[in-house]
Amino acid sequence: MFKILFLAGLRVGELTTLKFSDVEVVSDKQLNVSVRRTQSMVDINLPKSQAGFRMIPIVDAVAVAPFNIWKTKLLNKLHNKRIIVDLDKQWLFPNPRGNDKPCDVKKPACRLASLIKANNLTPRISAHKARHSFISNLLIAGVDISTVQRLAGHSKPTMTLAVYAHISNEQREAAAVKLADYLGAVETVDSGNDSGTNSESTDCPNKR
Repeated sequence: MFKILFLAGLRVGELTTLKFSDVEVVSDKQLNVSVRRTQSMVDINLPKSQAGFRMIPIVDAVAVAPFNIWKTKLLNKLHNKRIIVDLDKQWLFPNPRGNDKPCDVKKPACRLASLIKANNLTPRISAHKARHSFISNLLIAGVDISTVQRLAGHSKPTMTLAVYAHISNEQREAAAVKLADYLGAVETVDSGNDSGTNSESTDCPNKR
């Protein structure tokens, strides 16, 4: 669940309403995740805009193996319960109370918070910040804004640019700190001006 959340940058409602037919195993190093629906606290709906319909490739061998393991584990569990499964219609993360529904939209956030607390992890990120991290990492890696907009499912480039501006501010502040640290280190080095070895004279020439 969290591999897809972090590596595909999905909204939580998009994550919880994935079906097995939405995740294509391209190779042992790549998954293609297609977003076709989303979930609110009440209903399952189509994405709010056409931009919400999208495919995000995940190139990460560490994501493919867990997906295959989860798929096998879930299908075996349903088979043991004598539940007939149509894989095209099967939720990737079904609701424990009924296989015909996806898991609660609040489950990823609650599960993530529980894992962070149990392992005393920092910083204490939220499920939504996983999406922000996905977008930020794409921009920092040099991916153009138009491509990031499509992968994130932003209907307007201004939404992507807002994240870009935030990252730019952080990078500028980091650059300023690095410069201050560098200049501070330089000032601790003896320039030799006080040792009498400086060839330049600051004495004014004698008047004639």
